[in-house]
Amino acid sequence: MYIFASTAWDFWKRLNETMFTSQKARGYCSGYRKTLFSVDGETAKWGTLDLKFEDIGYKERKRDQLYEFYYPEEGIDKLLEKMQTQGHKICSLALDMVGPKKKEEVVVATKGPCLKTLVFNMARNQTYGVHVFYRTTECTKKFLADLIFLDLVFRRIYPGGTHRGLHVSFHFASIYCHVKQWPLLDILLGDECMRWKWLDEDREEKIASYMAGLNEGRISSYGMVRNGERWYLKRKGIPECTEQDNPISTPSKSAEIKGDSEDFAFPGRYERR
Repeated sequence: MYIFASTAWDFWKRLNETMFTSQKARGYCSGYRKTLFSVDGETAKWGTLDLKFEDIGYKERKRDQLYEFYYPEEGIDKLLEKMQTQGHKICSLALDMVGPKKKEEVVVATKGPCLKTLVFNMARNQTYGVHVFYRTTECTKKFLADLIFLDLVFRRIYPGGTHRGLHVSFHFASIYCHVKQWPLLDILLGDECMRWKWLDEDREEKIASYMAGLNEGRISSYGMVRNGERWYLKRKGIPECTEQDNPISTPSKSAEIKGDSEDFAFPGRYERR
């Protein structure tokens, strides 16, 4: 399966649409979760990604965790040195995404790091593309957090905003989606994702039941709270979310997120389709 998109944000949208609407070819469905194998894709450019981890329901700790597991400070320094000394040649430079802490020693149930390696294709001191290799990841919330993290990594390697023009390719040995992340899709995409026919016909009843549980507060909303007819991302220091606290803010349809993306909200619409 191959996905082409204009920017990293557009790639995230297209990836989620593909995951939620694809059939079980080269994949496996189990309960509320669907996994696809051997998924690849690319962006024409990286573009602008003006999101923070708090904007997608994570606590501030998420950034620290990604840095601990995946930020190779010494590796980046060596990469920058190689770019200067070898970048004039035709070469591919690898950056293993290994942070100061091993994920296996902190997260007992993990099967290994999800984000593995970045490879930079160089010629005549120009970067002609970056390849991002994954073992696996969840396509909605976790992968979007990874994109925010990768944006920070690219800013470190390419200062001055030049990273926005990078041609980036993604390679997933496997990738999965879960119905529990549907609220976040609705926060960020609104009516756009309501057109998607997701998972399988025989699972619609279970999905509708799960969504009813989210609406009624019987099931954890993973960083989101219910207030009347709307869902909101939890905000530190805000005891009760209101529409004024969290106005609707939908990313630009030009496939790049622009402006202030502090707050998002969405109607809780989970009727069976």
